[in-house]
Amino acid sequence: MRFSLFIITACSLWIATACKNTQLDRKKEKELAKANLTASIIQEGTIDCFEKGSLDSLNNKLYYCEASAVAYLNGKLFIASDKNTPEGSALFQVPFDLETLKLDKKIEYLQHPNIRSARKFEDFSVDNDMLWLGTGFDRIHSSDNTMDAYNTLLGLSWDGSSRLPLVPIVSMTQNDQVNSSKSLRRPIQEALTQYLAVSRDSIPYFKVEGLANVPNPKEKGQQQLIWGIREYGRKYNNFEYSILLISANYKKNKPYFDLDSNSFKVSYRFSPRQVDYPKLKLPIALSSIEYDYKNERLYLLTSYEHGETSKEIGAYLWTLSLSDLEKGNAPILVKTKDGEPLHFNHKSEGVTILDENTLFLIHDDDRVVENLEEDKIFRRQAHQAAYSIIRFE
Repeated sequence: MRFSLFIITACSLWIATACKNTQLDRKKEKELAKANLTASIIQEGTIDCFEKGSLDSLNNKLYYCEASAVAYLNGKLFIASDKNTPEGSALFQVPFDLETLKLDKKIEYLQHPNIRSARKFEDFSVDNDMLWLGTGFDRIHSSDNTMDAYNTLLGLSWDGSSRLPLVPIVSMTQNDQVNSSKSLRRPIQEALTQYLAVSRDSIPYFKVEGLANVPNPKEKGQQQLIWGIREYGRKYNNFEYSILLISANYKKNKPYFDLDSNSFKVSYRFSPRQVDYPKLKLPIALSSIEYDYKNERLYLLTSYEHGETSKEIGAYLWTLSLSDLEKGNAPILVKTKDGEPLHFNHKSEGVTILDENTLFLIHDDDRVVENLEEDKIFRRQAHQAAYSIIRFE
């Protein structure tokens, strides 16, 4: 009997140890996979945002498609621009086939008044069946409302079978008949100055280029909105490039988002100089973020603009787990199978998730267009936005 008990106990201990070792092996496998995350560009192309040769009637200058944000939701890509377009709106939708990875040629601009009035869209975030869409928050006039529209956060949702979205303004502020979210400037600015331990007046300028909703690590079932800061400083021509994230708690009551203005705080900061990647073309700064709920990681898109030619702009992609976000660890640079940084020959400004292995990136090349004599890789004309589709291997 004692011998039998000994055998049973020994077997139980062996099974428990084996299970524990298996769990450790799986954990090591995940860590190894994370450290060796590779991807390749499987498709590149351009989207005709409006008619070729479109001119601004006010100054007779050529319109440029400067696509700065993208989101995939319910079989459609939503693409927003940080400049005006001849369509009166800076946001359009286009059907997208996940199986063939093809875009429909017919695009549709969304003409909701709150979309038309906002200026300089910079990023989306997909929140289940809703979308966040924010501007850059990079300018304001204290004496009037002429710059209020540059400080706007929208929530897009669809009611039943409705084809067009409801578009309330988040944290709406009304200033002499101009509606915006400019009240959110103060909590963003205070989060920055408290983190950097400087006076509030020392950072009057900042630029938001990322939005992502993530699970709240402190409160189960709750969510946070992450704001990605690309620049901050004294003014638009006296600033620091940055990869800095600010988090804020929120509640969702469709079609509305309710942001807790008292919860804004800097939750992450990273300098590319912390890691030894000599082939990166520094300086780089944050240009988009998005959270992948299936793979439980945040994508950080970074870009550089060292000049005004196709050879002086580009971008890189990184991943960051929630655990590393909390600990302040460096993100993982996505590489090719050859171990080189995955590099984009465009100034990438938007990233969205197509499926658990595939991402769609939109590029905002400003006024850089193709010059086949100088660069046979770069492809884009003034009325077009370039894009890339990548797949993890």
